[in-house]
Amino acid sequence: MDGIGYSVKEKAERLIIECSGEIDGEHTVDDTLKLMEATSRCLKHETSRYLSASWKTFGKRQVLAVQCVNNTITLLSSKRVEENKWCFVEQRSTVAPRDWSDRFYWIKVMEFMLKLGDLLDGQESITEEPKKEEIGIIQVDIEDTIRSRLN
Repeated sequence: MDGIGYSVKEKAERLIIECSGEIDGEHTVDDTLKLMEATSRCLKHETSRYLSASWKTFGKRQVLAVQCVNNTITLLSSKRVEENKWCFVEQRSTVAPRDWSDRFYWIKVMEFMLKLGDLLDGQESITEEPKKEEIGIIQVDIEDTIRSRLN
């Protein structure tokens, strides 16, 4: 990975960055697969830390990824959607301007950054819930715990 955004406060991965170079080809596909694996691995690791937390609550948790290919930046996210099904979704994509003729794309880059900030803010509050559920501040039905669902 070219970069990992780690929340020191929550001790959780939030963002993984991969720069795939100038050519959109086999290397880009390999990097996309690497992002899929890394983001889902982060989530799976987090489930092992909060086995008494709610399965439903954990379903809201996402790990974000940014992939850069040539002058295109793409925002992706991984999350669990069902019992053992995961989803890797493109949230937003835009051209990063490199010369004067592309200057109008800066508006889309700002929109991209606002979407990224919004998703990161949302994940900050979501990662507090499993902690509270794990230690018992928030009660969780025993059938809804991560431990119960994984067994």
